[in-house]
Amino acid sequence: METKDIRPEDLEKEQLRLLREDAEKMLERESEFINVVCPACESFDKYQHAFVKDGFRFVRCEKCDTIFVNPRPTFDMLEEYYTSTSKNMNFWNDEFFPVTEKYRREKIAKPSVERVLEFCNTFGVVPNTMLELGAGFGIFAEEMLIGALSMGIDPFNLTVVEASEKFADTCRSKGIYVVNTLIEKFISDRSYDVVLALEVISHLFCPKKMIEVTYRSLREGGLFILATPNSHGFDLLMLEQYSDNVGSPNHLNYFNNESISILLQDGGFDILEVITPGELDAELVRKKVIDREIELEDPFLIHILIDKWKEHGEAFQNYLVSNKLSSHMWVVARKK
Repeated sequence: METKDIRPEDLEKEQLRLLREDAEKMLERESEFINVVCPACESFDKYQHAFVKDGFRFVRCEKCDTIFVNPRPTFDMLEEYYTSTSKNMNFWNDEFFPVTEKYRREKIAKPSVERVLEFCNTFGVVPNTMLELGAGFGIFAEEMLIGALSMGIDPFNLTVVEASEKFADTCRSKGIYVVNTLIEKFISDRSYDVVLALEVISHLFCPKKMIEVTYRSLREGGLFILATPNSHGFDLLMLEQYSDNVGSPNHLNYFNNESISILLQDGGFDILEVITPGELDAELVRKKVIDREIELEDPFLIHILIDKWKEHGEAFQNYLVSNKLSSHMWVVARKK
């Protein structure tokens, strides 16, 4: 998989431009932003300045090394942003996803479904009922229904929660049952075998609220499977504010292996597995160097990422994955 396949350059430039517009609009109300505790370990006032991007201040927790926006927009401001006003979110639904859907389905959604079903098999959970928090364009949920059928599982009573009205409508058009609300406001009237949160926890005002919603929604012994950026991964460590993944008001929280484990364990979960199966770390850093957005001083990395890319690039990325050093992280936890 290459970045150009899931992030065509022309679309990405426009998406980033709209994200900056959203940021500027949000910053007009900066006086209303509030300070928060660390979203992982809840340390208060024990953090150091990390960097500023597009007017948003990112800090690093001294206790667990989580990176997070502080101060940040209030919950009500973010609710308005995600449900209706974000130009960036609307662009994803109307332009970005429709163009890249076919490739994302084959290279991201289908392998993710296989991974989820493999986790279920490994840890002895039959996913007869499933809840996805933050379904977005609905590609994963649609493929999950197909994957269930292929395994002889009843197409699951799959429910998705999605805050964006546009994304919710798109999911409905795919035949997916949608609850159009913020994750933090979702109240379940049933217990699920599996709860999924793929690339969503980094967006939330208070991640702990999502953990509470998940705990209430899962049956005892059920699985919670989440995917999120890993701040200890190669491309985020190397790029920091220069990473296109880093940007607010979309992204507010960047956990690492240790800190996400703290959050989940405090919320009543046992950690079963943590993996970082990312494919693009090395390529993303290489692209930023070639585009002269960052400079490399380490001769070893220059040798690997620039001089001998064809010979060593793939092997280097495989090394990152096998040592949990990719910036794309999956966590599997069980409700106690």
